[in-house]
Amino acid sequence: FLFFARRFLLQVEQEEVDAGPSEARRSILLGEAVRERRIALGLSQAELATRAGIAKQTLARVETASTVPTIPILGLISVALQADLIIEFAPYKTQ
Repeated sequence: FLFFARRFLLQVEQEEVDAGPSEARRSILLGEAVRERRIALGLSQAELATRAGIAKQTLARVETASTVPTIPILGLISVALQADLIIEFAPYKTQ
């Protein structure tokens, strides 16, 4: 999937393993993308959580990949980050 932000793009690279990309790896990359965008906007976790209408603990768990966020939570975070959230299915890279 892709997570787009204004003038910011992180493409989650797919690991080439039999079962496809691991859930943990996707969570880590997603958390890093949220954190990088938050910092780029000069926001603290508390400020972003307030803007998104979610608990600061929820945001912290997303950023540290301690949880797999739901699509509605990602939607709230993306609006607070002034970013588009785009999820798409792409075939695994083959060699």
